[in-house]
Amino acid sequence: MLTSWLIGRDTIEIAPAFELFRNLLEDKRLPDAPALGEINALRAVGGFPSRKRNAMLPWNATLEALNLQSD
Repeated sequence: MLTSWLIGRDTIEIAPAFELFRNLLEDKRLPDAPALGEINALRAVGGFPSRKRNAMLPWNATLEALNLQSD
């Protein structure tokens, strides 16, 4: 899903989108984020810590590969 979402995106969109995704995993009360498209479906894993880490792994790899990771 993330690979499809990334196509045609500017790198400046990626880190804010990751923060948005992370917030969706943490807070079930937030509405879906139209900017994330089908990635919103992954928010269901927010209640499962190990699955949450799995859902964030591609984002972390992308951020690291593009040197956008904040430590």
